[in-house]
Order: sequence, then C-alpha cells, then structure tokens
Amino acid sequence: MTIKVVSLAVVLMMVAVAFQPAVAEHFDGVEDYEETRGPEEIPGPFRNLKQMVLDLIDQTPIPEKTTDSDNDGLPDNVEWVIGTEFLNPDTD
Repeated sequence: MTIKVVSLAVVLMMVAVAFQPAVAEHFDGVEDYEETRGPEEIPGPFRNLKQMVLDLIDQTPIPEKTTDSDNDGLPDNVEWVIGTEFLNPDTD
C-alpha cells in the first residue's frame, strides 16, 4: 500500500512539473504580446564585420610583402587579428 501511494505521488509530481511551465507563464506578470515580440536590435561592434575589416586594413600598417594563404583578399595578419582561419577561405 505504501509503495502504491509513493508511486502515485511521484507520478503526480512528475506530471505537475511537466505542465508547470505551460500554466505558470500566464501568471508571470508579462503580457503575451511582450513575450512574443522579438528581441530589440542591440548595436554591437561586430554588426558590420565588413566595415570593421576594411577599417582595420586601412589603419594597420601592412608590410610590402603580405601573405594571403587562402587567396580570399584578406592578408593573413588581418585574419589573425579578427580571429578567422587564414588557411581556409570560407571562414571570413
């Protein structure tokens, strides 16, 4: 008898935990239209990576002899600074 009661209690708790997010989200104080709204646009330093790379190329003294191992138009030292793989043309 005790095992049946404990088993039933465990099953009921598992069901309650499974349905809790569906029930609790309507009582969290946030309106539904606010929850479905997308995130606000947050300007960040990497939004326009192309412009950042062009500025970096313009402001970085690049020696006369530069290497571009993957032939993608970016010198290896610029790819190293921005964190892309300078042996793979698809990473930038």
